[in-house]
Order: sequence, then C-alpha cells, then structure tokens
Amino acid sequence: SNEFQGADWSYDIPPTIGASFIGRNQRSDRYWETTSYVRVYDPPHVFAWNVGDPDLPSAQWRFEIEAIGGHARLRHAMVIGPGIGGTARDMQDNPDEANVILRRRRGQLQENMELTIRGIKTDAESAD
Repeated sequence: SNEFQGADWSYDIPPTIGASFIGRNQRSDRYWETTSYVRVYDPPHVFAWNVGDPDLPSAQWRFEIEAIGGHARLRHAMVIGPGIGGTARDMQDNPDEANVILRRRRGQLQENMELTIRGIKTDAESAD
C-alpha cells in the first residue's frame, strides 16, 4: 500500500478477538493513526478488524485465504462505515464535493488494496 506505514499491537499479547492495534497511515495530504480491533482471527484462514469503534467502525477490513488445489486464493475486502471516519467527515464538510471525494477515496483504496495483494503474492512466491 502507498499509505499504510505500519502498525503495532496495543498490548504485548498474541492476536485474539478483541485485541487492538495502532495503525499508521500517510498520504501526501495527511498523516493519521487509528486504533483497530480484531473481529475475526482464524489463522490461517481469516483475519478481520474494525477501525475506531469496534461496534460502529469507520471501516471494516478483512483478509481471507483459501486453498484451491496446489494454490491459494487471497481475498482482501474493505467496507467504509457504518461509523464516521475521515472520508465521511470530508464529505459532510464539503457536501457539494461529496461524490468526488468518495470516488477519489474509493480509487485510492482500490489501488492500495491491489498493491497489498501483489506484495503478499510476491513475498509468498519468493518464500518457496
């Protein structure tokens, strides 16, 4: 991803449902940190987390891996909301530009998710 700068677990415990971590992100126009909460932890199949409020997240993220023959399928998904995050605040503050803001952010997210998947694929194939 072009914007994900890293993350650290909030406490020195192994990942479990409810565990939290602090993520660091940066784009040319801003830097921000978020607290995320693990919602699903089923290694090596699923890792999912909510950003911000665990029950009303500003975003929901998920990785799923599935064995298919001698290969693996990795899925990476993201949902904005239902809580309010940076994109929603920008849209509220600039209602005349809301559609442009959302379209731009969706494009940034898609590009970064594709970069992340390609990076994981490269790392996995080089580990063989």
